Amino acid sequence: MAPTTRNRLVLLLASIVAAVGATDALISQEWDFLAVFALTLVLHLTLLAQLSRRRLPVEVRADLVHWLRKRSDETGESMETLTERAISSYRSVFVEDNNSPSR
Repeated sequence: MAPTTRNRLVLLLASIVAAVGATDALISQEWDFLAVFALTLVLHLTLLAQLSRRRLPVEVRADLVHWLRKRSDETGESMETLTERAISSYRSVFVEDNNSPSR
């Protein structure tokens, strides 16, 4: 899931719904519903925390996204890993970085 504002907002709203459900289940002493809503809330908040980390989204052309998907399917690597490696390789052509491992 891309860390867009819309995705964060939907996840936040779903977390609010889960919190309301958990509160209602607690008040009415429906322990099985409380467990379900509490677990849902924890999962939503965990995902929201991961989406909120400080990584900038990068717009990629459609043909490159298609290539990344195809390559990911062929190699079993995630698209994120392939993208990071491609950008790092591209960067190494233009910038000599003393902190990066030598080839």
